[in-house]
Amino acid sequence: MSALLLQSLSAWWPEAILSLGALAAIVVGVMSRRRGPALIVGWVSLFASGLALWRASSPVGTSVFFGVILCDSFSLVFRWVAWGSVAIVLSLLVASREVDPSRGGESIGLLLLIGVGLMLMAEANHLLMAYVSMELVSLSSYLLVGFLEEPRSAEASLKYLLFGALASGIMLFGMSLLFGLTGELGFPELLKASAGLSGPMMGALLLAITLMLAGLAFKISMVPFHMWTPDAYEGAPIPVTALLSVGPKAAGLALFARLMTALAPAWPTLEPLLLVLTVLTMTLGNLVALAQTNVK
Repeated sequence: MSALLLQSLSAWWPEAILSLGALAAIVVGVMSRRRGPALIVGWVSLFASGLALWRASSPVGTSVFFGVILCDSFSLVFRWVAWGSVAIVLSLLVASREVDPSRGGESIGLLLLIGVGLMLMAEANHLLMAYVSMELVSLSSYLLVGFLEEPRSAEASLKYLLFGALASGIMLFGMSLLFGLTGELGFPELLKASAGLSGPMMGALLLAITLMLAGLAFKISMVPFHMWTPDAYEGAPIPVTALLSVGPKAAGLALFARLMTALAPAWPTLEPLLLVLTVLTMTLGNLVALAQTNVK
């Protein structure tokens, strides 16, 4: 048991370092009430996390922490995307004059926690881990969106929270239906269990998957779950807007690919719907953008 945990930790050092750095940045920021010390903690933890990610010694395709996380070449790509997004946004946060310096520790800590959540979304090999990682990203994002001491920032954060809570509840309901149908939570086990479903059971499986995808559609701003996006982007600090437009989208795509691989028997039926929604998302997003007066 201890050997398995040590092997799991050796593959998960980047996320562990970021998690500890986030907690340390928040504590240092609260104690000093200045952004400088917390910023040093943030950069040190981010550099150490990147070094650990570069030197990750886990074999390709290794399941760690009893199978809830999968460290493979696919997740490695998105881990680097998440790390790079956090590094760029942290650089923007340093130069930003929007965020109160006395709250710099909290903003840096929340940013690092979002990085951990994004990495976990790409590594998730279990429904429970997928949900927890999405909530880690969402809860931290709600706070960062409302960091400006302005009414529009508070409004954006509230709208983001309400839409996120609704999407999270819908996704959790779909997961509960899926567990009731298959009795499994792990992605490999779900693939085996769903392959044996047919008739009315397959219809129930499609309903469960559709409800789960609603939560992911919210995360990647897919039509019709995109209504929160303009308000949240406009009300959030510029570095936070930059993060929301890249990090959660990439991690949501990675988790979506994991889910559809685990539920491959339902893919032929859902493929036309997803193609239509994808086209609508790109078309509506670009057309509505023409009427916007705010660059963000």
